[in-house]
Amino acid sequence: MKNFVHLLWRIYWKCAFGIILLQQQLSARMTISALELAECSDWAQLAALIQEDPSKAQEIDDFGMMPLHWTCTDRDTPLHITQLLIDAYPDALCIKNKGGLIPLHIAVKANGHFENMKLLVTFDELTVCQETSAGETPAELASLSNSTTQVLNYLVKTENELRSLGKASPRQSKFNFDAIEAGNTTFNRILSHSDLFSGQLPPCWKLEKRCKICLLKFSYFKSRHHCRNCGESVCNTHSNRRIPLQHIGLLSPQRVCILCYDNLRINEQPSAVVNIFANRNMDGPNSFRELVDNETEVMATFDEPYSNSRPRSQTSNTAHTYGDMKQQVKELESHVKELIESKEKIQHAVEESNRKIRDAIELRRLYEGKAAEMQNESEIDINRVLDIDDLEEKILALEASRKH
Repeated sequence: MKNFVHLLWRIYWKCAFGIILLQQQLSARMTISALELAECSDWAQLAALIQEDPSKAQEIDDFGMMPLHWTCTDRDTPLHITQLLIDAYPDALCIKNKGGLIPLHIAVKANGHFENMKLLVTFDELTVCQETSAGETPAELASLSNSTTQVLNYLVKTENELRSLGKASPRQSKFNFDAIEAGNTTFNRILSHSDLFSGQLPPCWKLEKRCKICLLKFSYFKSRHHCRNCGESVCNTHSNRRIPLQHIGLLSPQRVCILCYDNLRINEQPSAVVNIFANRNMDGPNSFRELVDNETEVMATFDEPYSNSRPRSQTSNTAHTYGDMKQQVKELESHVKELIESKEKIQHAVEESNRKIRDAIELRRLYEGKAAEMQNESEIDINRVLDIDDLEEKILALEASRKH
């Protein structure tokens, strides 16, 4: 009997331990990372997470972005959030993302508040001399990003001081900052094209959340790529063309989006593409405006059910356009199907985890009931044994009295 009760207790504790493990796995799967919180500008949860575990500030995504990088993309980031992330991982100040940008570069391009930029520089003043992949310092970025005079004055002054003190190597600026040094508060930023360009510089990569062509959101199944000609964020489907970019000094074939590919090719038919909703200026015979003007001529021949769901640019080659558009519709359907299947798998996994937890709880209750029942039965058996012992003693006493 004792062995059986002991076995029940062992089973009970194993079930309880299994429930705890399942709950931990489920909660871990549902936990949001610091990267996601920073990207969504959820400052309260981000602060709580970093305070609980400062190592979360070292998370990095596929694009080389860390929580500090993401917070710098929001111009309204609270100062204490920036301070908290820097305290948790100061090295993030000098880490470049895949676009060659450190947090200060991103903050300048996002026209962030002066206090946040000053805080970034205060912790590591040499960041004002860090150059982007296009060879631009934060001060030069500020002059092109419509930054305030206060920000521009501070960046230029700090950079000049560091270079004059020998803390950073001397460098000829690409911009004319004489007006700033003279104290002109109505500084007009002057770009010296003769100094800036021996040829055109490569564009800075943008970190958009959606493809600029098909507008689908980037995800695990739809990776973000960048056009080397315009710097836009595009998916693999719409950036699978390669062409040399001699005008920016890249002689080997480079990844470009299909819009730039059309614009750069000479004496060839442009490919059909899905229209960009955002405004985009394109020059040349195959410009985007001309493509849109041709839409009405081809739309009547395109009878697919998706024809009215999204504006399109078309080419003069109707048959070629029709085939390309059908292929793009199939690719979009395939992406949507993959997303739906992945969503169903996640839902199924969550339901399965919940079912296991419910079964474990039910099993726990069952064994608790059995254990209580066995305990009651053992108490009854003991009482019966005591009654029998009393009866035997009475019989013996009666027999002894008869003998006497």
